[in-house]
Amino acid sequence: MKRITNIIVFAAAILAALIAAKAISQDELGLGGPTLMPRAVLFRSVDWIKNQALPTVVWAKIIPGSQRLLDSGITSRMINGKTTVTKEVKTYLSANGGKSWKTYDLAQVEQDHWAAKMTANSGVGTLASFYARNVLGGSMVDLACMMSSTPAPTSGFFDMKDRQPKGCFFASGSEEPPIDDSSSRIGEDLDIFDFRIGYDSKYIYFGMMIDGEYSKGSLTPTVLNQYSVMMFNPEAAGPVPDGVLPLSGVMVRYIPMGKEAPSMAQSCGAVIYRNKTTVLDTTPVTCKVNGQYLMFKVRRDLWGTKPPRELFVFAYTGTLRERNLSELSFVDSTSFTRVRFAGSVLKLSASVEVLPRNNDKSDNKPGVNYYH
Repeated sequence: MKRITNIIVFAAAILAALIAAKAISQDELGLGGPTLMPRAVLFRSVDWIKNQALPTVVWAKIIPGSQRLLDSGITSRMINGKTTVTKEVKTYLSANGGKSWKTYDLAQVEQDHWAAKMTANSGVGTLASFYARNVLGGSMVDLACMMSSTPAPTSGFFDMKDRQPKGCFFASGSEEPPIDDSSSRIGEDLDIFDFRIGYDSKYIYFGMMIDGEYSKGSLTPTVLNQYSVMMFNPEAAGPVPDGVLPLSGVMVRYIPMGKEAPSMAQSCGAVIYRNKTTVLDTTPVTCKVNGQYLMFKVRRDLWGTKPPRELFVFAYTGTLRERNLSELSFVDSTSFTRVRFAGSVLKLSASVEVLPRNNDKSDNKPGVNYYH
């Protein structure tokens, strides 16, 4: 009797294991639907938010005189307060509302202090956009003006060789050189050449330029190409459930195969955590493709009626594998970047300093701050 009981217990354990294995395999095969947030994307996002210091402009001003001086204080801070060294600073100035720009490469005066001599014709109402990059690869860029019209996925809005703004469309953090990767390492359909950002009162625009044309991948075996931008609101606070992007993170994505096989994946949408679940919403984003150019148009009200003053962003290309699209492999990505919606104007006719938005009074040199 005891032997029979042991056999029954053993058989029940085997049956339970088989049921569990079947449940796992069904999930892995995607019978419950495609995975919206691959673990690789979540892990990279959390790692960069915790450990990647991003530059910020603490103060910036014009020191008047026979030779005007653009003077600035720039530091790189992580959320936990740690700092790192800035290695590159550029400023782009426009005296005609963003129609054309002049580039200034700032030189380091001392730690966190950067300056450049300016031309005498830098006049009243000059727009200023700062770009900075630190030794860890973290970046920042100012969106110094709003776009007057929707940017198009055409060559006129991109430039792989020059970071200078295209109108009010600004180059975000770049990938690590070389920009043109060898075809043996990265296929032309996944090699990022340029990544740009702009905005207006209702939308944020993300533009991606790649080496070749955007391609679907394949169904057999399942290898789907994905082109995405990750966005995080640094003003968002509080804990989040396991498996959810921190800082109210949003992933906008373009999966070309979705046009051919919409049952596997929608081609264009935003992955958002809403009402205690992760969902794909196709209403707040549109995707337009033309050859090697891709344009995302994203509604700014994704975070409610009060849009963020700045975002942390990065763009990437990758491949999705398995039927439930859970396995993503990064192929190419841009650096983690602080994007500030600045609308900044240098009022060179004045001599009164206006405090920066973070009310940092770390420097009291005479001049004009470029913030409102």
